[in-house]
Amino acid sequence: MNKYKQEYLRYRHILGFQKSKKYLKWVKEKYPNKDLHHLLGSVKGKKYTDYLVYPFEHNYHLNVVEKQKAYYFCNYKDKAISLFTDYVESELKIEIDYTKYVDYFDDPETLKEFFEFIKEHEG
Repeated sequence: MNKYKQEYLRYRHILGFQKSKKYLKWVKEKYPNKDLHHLLGSVKGKKYTDYLVYPFEHNYHLNVVEKQKAYYFCNYKDKAISLFTDYVESELKIEIDYTKYVDYFDDPETLKEFFEFIKEHEG
């Protein structure tokens, strides 16, 4: 198993299936002509965390990203987190304590803690 696959599976296991219709709606409005790709994919039709989505062109999403999920997770995770933090600050008006979270976004446990904190404040 390669390093991308190991990282992908580790994040899937820890982050699970957090849902946020509000966040998905915000991203769709920001990128109306793009497909939202759940970077951690799905299992039996159930999508992993909504907080790690990234907008891709439709054909690129279907023909490239879907075939190399682990690789694209590792290469777009930081961009997806940046998009999410933009939502948190601009839409939810929550100032992020970057000293607490940003240095730990490479750790799925801390990222899960951050997502749970935001979910509590999402309303």
